[in-house]
Amino acid sequence: MDDHFIADQKVGTSMYYAVWDIRQERLHIAREDGTVILDDRLDKAHFAVHKALGLGPYVTAAPSEAQLQEVIRFYVGK
Repeated sequence: MDDHFIADQKVGTSMYYAVWDIRQERLHIAREDGTVILDDRLDKAHFAVHKALGLGPYVTAAPSEAQLQEVIRFYVGK
């Protein structure tokens, strides 16, 4: 099993990336210039992913790259 999952997504004119890091137990979303959009421990990040994807109350598995791209779009506001 991978220790982290990474996705990037262009929104408007900016590139964003999301890292789901199992070792550090964090979900980190930032713009290419380093501006942090979201930085949560995985216990809170599970809820953040579900909110963005419109799923049930809790995620038990790491999100796929496509799901992380949706999460980026949700939190960037586009």
